[in-house]
Amino acid sequence: KTITMYNPAINQYMTRPHTAGPAGSGMMGMYGMDMSQLQKLSKNVKMKMLPSSSVAGHPVYGIQMNVQLKKGMPSSIVKIYMDKNSFLMRKMVTGYDMGAMKMHMVMTLVSDKINAPIPASTFHFVIPKGATVMSAPMMGGAMGAPHH
Repeated sequence: KTITMYNPAINQYMTRPHTAGPAGSGMMGMYGMDMSQLQKLSKNVKMKMLPSSSVAGHPVYGIQMNVQLKKGMPSSIVKIYMDKNSFLMRKMVTGYDMGAMKMHMVMTLVSDKINAPIPASTFHFVIPKGATVMSAPMMGGAMGAPHH
């Protein structure tokens, strides 16, 4: 099995093997981290509560984490917004600024139908016509070279 990450803004993609467990799923897998590595990073994380707000009409708790992976490097910022009633993550904002290399990503929960049936076709991604393979690894090489 593989994971394909597609960036529509530049019409490029990368594919890498999927592995079992937390290291092979979601963003942790794409960035090559597992839970033990995240625990080691915890000493480099500064957290704070954000003012009360709402996401799509749901009142949320907000937490901001500033993560500095290496001394002298800019920190990454992660903001997580958890539903005050269900504790579902309603929104996550991540970003970093490394001079010419900037990233800002927002993920918002748009449907909260828990355990609803999902058709198998949902998990079949077709690479758009004209898309090219990413030539340089993202995040300073942490994701590795694309696999074909």
